[in-house]
Formats: sequence, C-alpha cells, structure tokens
Amino acid sequence: MARKSSTDSFFIRGRVNAGSSNVQGITTIDLGAYVDALGKAVLRIHNVQVECADLLGGTLTVTGNEAASVRMALTTSYPDANLTSPILSDNGTICTGHLICFNDQGTTAIPSSVQDDFDEMDQHWTNGYLVAVDNIYLSGIASDAFAEAVYVGICLEVSVEAMDERSAIALALSQSQNQ
Repeated sequence: MARKSSTDSFFIRGRVNAGSSNVQGITTIDLGAYVDALGKAVLRIHNVQVECADLLGGTLTVTGNEAASVRMALTTSYPDANLTSPILSDNGTICTGHLICFNDQGTTAIPSSVQDDFDEMDQHWTNGYLVAVDNIYLSGIASDAFAEAVYVGICLEVSVEAMDERSAIALALSQSQNQ
C-alpha cells in the first residue's frame, strides 16, 4: 500500500549497464510502495542527478583518438529496445541526457574533452514531475569507443502526495498527446 501524502522529500536510486557496444540496457525502478493511483497517492520527482561511470564508480576511459557517447533516458513506459533512446518530446519521457567524450591521446585514457550540454544531465523542475505509475524505466546506451562498460546511475529527489484535482489536471496535461 502506498504511503499517504508527505511533505518530506526522500531519495530513490537506480543504475543501468549501458554497456559499450551500442546495445541499449534497460532497468526497472519499482515505485509500487509509493504510488497508488486508486488511493490517489502519486510521486513527485523534484530533481534528477545522473552519473556515468565504470562498474566501480570510477572515471570512464576511451580508446585512443576516438569519440564516445552515452545516452540515457528515464521514462514512465518501457522503452523499445530496438529503437534509439527515448527523446524528451515523447509523452512518457521524464528526462534524458547525452554525454560525449573525446580522447586525442593516441592510447586508451581518460577523455581529453567531455560535453554534456546536448541534454541536461541533471534535471530541476519548479513544481516537480508527477508520476502515477508503479514502475519507471532507466535506459542507457553507450558507444563501443569506451574501453569498459558504462553504468548510468541516477538519484531522484522525490516526495509522495495525495492527488487532488490540481495534481490530476497537471498530470493529465503533462502526459497528454503531443499536438
């Protein structure tokens, strides 16, 4: 049974193996303990922090004179593993991120340059993002120029609240079909 309305925020974490071979990894984050649409309990995501690291949380390395990229998405519906990563304009997408690294050192090493300004890798909303589903999905895909598997980790700052009429309207508007 979902917890009732709370003003205190707490954290939910998840991690997915995005690999290093252009094959999308997907993991499920269970929200059933917090969300109860029939009981009108919803989860409000306030912030999302993202980390791209190796298996042990260390710095990624890229093969010599190569560009490497990692793409991640957090969604309310299971992504199609045969398609490219979900995009921010999809109704079920909560947030996306894209990291591009380049190693110009001739041998496998820590990247000489890193850019994450293609998508916002951490997300801050003024009033949060409402979620009324039992599961959300973290997906990631990494290029084969990384010397090791890439793990995408997230930390969500969330709170549980009762879904009143205002929340129901906000939820319906945020997840309505694109025009």
